[in-house]
Amino acid sequence: MRPDEIDYVAFALLLLRWFAIIFVIYIIFIFLLRFSNYYKIKKCPNCSGELKRAQRTAGDRLLKTLTFGILPVKRYRCYTCYWEGQAFEIKDRKRSSAFKDETEEDL
Repeated sequence: MRPDEIDYVAFALLLLRWFAIIFVIYIIFIFLLRFSNYYKIKKCPNCSGELKRAQRTAGDRLLKTLTFGILPVKRYRCYTCYWEGQAFEIKDRKRSSAFKDETEEDL
């Protein structure tokens, strides 16, 4: 096949279509990861100590850029065993008083 016989527009559209398919699959994967419990931790994985927020690194900023800010990944540090790592943002969910009363009555 000679270079003048190649349809460059069709080739570019084919590449664009594959890029769009891969991009959609990537976004779906990011959303599935966000709603999973994979990165959600509340205690230190080594010693079960309390976690505190730590300063972000360049890798954390790159991760936020690559995931378009969809994943709320934060850096945490344990000051008991000096573990440091990433996890989804830890939010303590407060139970309603009605739920507390029901559990206390069961005891």
